[in-house]
Amino acid sequence: MLGLDRFARRYSLPSLADCSSFSACPRLSPVGCILPPLRGWGGAEVFFTQTVRTDVASGNPRTLRREVAMADNGWLGALLGAVSGVLIVLINNLFNKGRAAAEIEKIRAETVKIYKEISDLKGGAGDSTKTLTVASAQKEIVFYDSKRDFSPFDFKGMGTELWDGEKFVPPKGEGKLDFGDGGILNVKRANTQGRFEIHLNKYLNAGKTVSVVPKNDLISGARKIHVSCEAKVVDAKHTLRFVIKERANEKTNYTLAEESCSVSDNEWTPIHCYFVFSPAFEFWLKVEDRDVSQAPSSAQIRNLMLAEVIE
Repeated sequence: MLGLDRFARRYSLPSLADCSSFSACPRLSPVGCILPPLRGWGGAEVFFTQTVRTDVASGNPRTLRREVAMADNGWLGALLGAVSGVLIVLINNLFNKGRAAAEIEKIRAETVKIYKEISDLKGGAGDSTKTLTVASAQKEIVFYDSKRDFSPFDFKGMGTELWDGEKFVPPKGEGKLDFGDGGILNVKRANTQGRFEIHLNKYLNAGKTVSVVPKNDLISGARKIHVSCEAKVVDAKHTLRFVIKERANEKTNYTLAEESCSVSDNEWTPIHCYFVFSPAFEFWLKVEDRDVSQAPSSAQIRNLMLAEVIE
């Protein structure tokens, strides 16, 4: 219900708080006070009544009940009496709707803020970002992080032919793998055919350096691997293909999972790939540079990380 104090202030009437003192009331009863009537249409008068009782302990009056009464002093009194309750309900609904709208707007603003924070965490990546989940809310076991421990000896670069699913298709990709400050991998391509591969040969597992990530039979369900980095290109469009390879033996390497990302900008672009496969295999990471639009050109990779997501 619309508060009587607000209604009184709206029509320049004494506040109901003034009724704590009986002397403030122009009309007086032993248990209450009535504010001056508001003259309505047709001579009708509307009275606002507050019932109080003196608190024995403190000696202060305590509000028991607030009422709205109407004296039918004219031809419109009956009509006003019939619609007054409806008007109060309507006003109350409008007030509640306004409050609900304010709450909805607050929630909407908080939601926008959350999405902005997530976008900032992703680095404002465009179409080249491959993100399947937000890893910031999850725990990760890091197997490799070039920001912490980088060495050119961790990588091997080579030009190879494309594989069409049945056989290798010549010619081989031509290029060279160089290294820049801050652990940057710089793939310089001399042709557009074939592919140039980067093999990661060092991983950290349980505090020990290993050449492949061991299998883990203790994992329940599938293994979840997160590969992230930043990449850019110069003078051409390149496709970076991130591949999780099984090492069954020295001669066979089966693909467990893969994800391709097209890079065409000379600005550092965050890339996130998430792979799901069986934990019953040893594996290693390979990055392919392929589908080059023109040569000579180059592709750069930095902040390469390989981690296992633990939910």
